[in-house]
Amino acid sequence: MFSPDDVLLIGISGGKDSLALLSLLNQIHSHVQSIHIPFRKDESTQFHDYCNGLAKFHVAETDIESQLHDYKKKPCYYCSRLRRKYILEYAQENGISKIVFAHHRDDVVETFLMNMLYQDEISTMMPKQVLFGGKFEIIRPFFMVPEYLIQKYAVEQNLPVAKNPCAFTNDTKRESVRELLKHMQKQNQSRDIREHIFKSILHINPEFMP
Repeated sequence: MFSPDDVLLIGISGGKDSLALLSLLNQIHSHVQSIHIPFRKDESTQFHDYCNGLAKFHVAETDIESQLHDYKKKPCYYCSRLRRKYILEYAQENGISKIVFAHHRDDVVETFLMNMLYQDEISTMMPKQVLFGGKFEIIRPFFMVPEYLIQKYAVEQNLPVAKNPCAFTNDTKRESVRELLKHMQKQNQSRDIREHIFKSILHINPEFMP
């Protein structure tokens, strides 16, 4: 995914996933930086000192919430686009081409189902994604890592995880898909439903696809 000389810019939300990724990459790579795009001006900053203590850390002078008033029907979609826009702008200004996100196996599965149910397509996140003809590369080192392992690491390391400040957290399509997966898991307790869906993404049978 990256070479020893690459500068890696990690997108930090303040949640367990991105803080765990920063913690782990900082232990194995010499050129790590991170950036946080605030959702609102009064959100928790308890994780800022932690990030500053590990690597160069930048906080954008903006807040996403103030820009979402016109996008209430698709707040998650536009929030994601705005965050990525600010991150790519900072990367370009600082000559960085490798952007690192902490999306894990469960995110991949949820996105796969969301796109099928709501976007009429079969697609999901990629472990490595090239943008703008190779100008940037998005990499996801946690692509095959289940969320529970990251949660375990965050607890063991006592990471300063911040509460999600988003007001839409419990009323999104992603949350609906999570509830669906939880229900499916309860009905099939002998099988790891998320693991089976993830494996199916990696094992496409073209003979039975139109």
